[in-house]
Amino acid sequence: GGTSLAKPSPSLGRLLINDTRVPIMEEVDDTKCIKETELKRATGADTLLARLLFSNVQLRSGRRMLPVFTANTLPQLHAQRDTNAHGAMRKRLLVIEAPNHFV
Repeated sequence: GGTSLAKPSPSLGRLLINDTRVPIMEEVDDTKCIKETELKRATGADTLLARLLFSNVQLRSGRRMLPVFTANTLPQLHAQRDTNAHGAMRKRLLVIEAPNHFV
């Protein structure tokens, strides 16, 4: 058998190609959930694998990222259904509130 390729993930692929260490995601959609597995892979010691669309070249990086999210409402976590997993994920997050109102 051959080696299977990583799924196409153009966003992650661009981050790996550009050697991005602090990706900034602005105006995160509050109707979507943060995928804990992806966040753990990006911030942990795992090797990241990605592939651009229509490419068989597999990108690989062992570097850690520090993702920064900006949002008006804190996005939900998938782990909210599991109390232990939710607590562990919350420890990975630093929420900085900016209670400013603009008219």
